[in-house]
Amino acid sequence: MEIKLLDYNGKFIGIFNIKKAIEKARLLNMDLIRINKHSDPKIYKIGNFKKYIFDKKKNTKKQKQRKIKEIKFKTNICDSDYLTKLKKILFFIKKRISTKIIINIIGRNINKDIFIKKVEEDISKYFVLKKSIKFVNNNIIFYIESGILKDKKK
Repeated sequence: MEIKLLDYNGKFIGIFNIKKAIEKARLLNMDLIRINKHSDPKIYKIGNFKKYIFDKKKNTKKQKQRKIKEIKFKTNICDSDYLTKLKKILFFIKKRISTKIIINIIGRNINKDIFIKKVEEDISKYFVLKKSIKFVNNNIIFYIESGILKDKKK
């Protein structure tokens, strides 16, 4: 079986028989790593397998990066919907996803200050609030960082 062989720097060496490629890798005290199995001929690389796996995991972590979920409230929300959204925020934080809470103020809502305090108190029971509360247009925005869950032991 013929394969394309790359060296540990990724430079093309040539097309070899698989047995000769294994011998070359053993001479260098390295492993033979399959890079692409779908191409014809298949592509293999001479290198350290553990380092290859480590780099691959590192790249997938970079791709995932940081997610931010948004939860929107209106000041005239009913209690059951409010509790549902609070549970959803808890779920996101337990999954280590940062959450952005947006309180949308519509018109001249008299109870907006009371509602904002209620949301702030309920959230601060469970989480450490990041102190950057922004007022943008008719919205109030809170940020909750993932993994900053308060201990319930008191």
